[in-house]
Amino acid sequence: MSEADDLQRRVEEFADRSLRFIQGLPHTQIAQRMAAQFQDASSSVASNYRAARRGRSYREFTAKIGVVSEEADESVF
Repeated sequence: MSEADDLQRRVEEFADRSLRFIQGLPHTQIAQRMAAQFQDASSSVASNYRAARRGRSYREFTAKIGVVSEEADESVF
């Protein structure tokens, strides 16, 4: 397995685990708002990494990897 394939597997697993985590949160307004933001960011990591791997040029790959980094950082926050 290549490093790129391994990272793809890991970001997909991160998205799956994030969804399972969100399902366990309380159903308060604040928790659900934060859950929605976390869900968007964590699933975006996987989808944007997939898009980056399909980049048509190095510049496109670099730009999309930047988005992956931003979404991962938002997930951590």
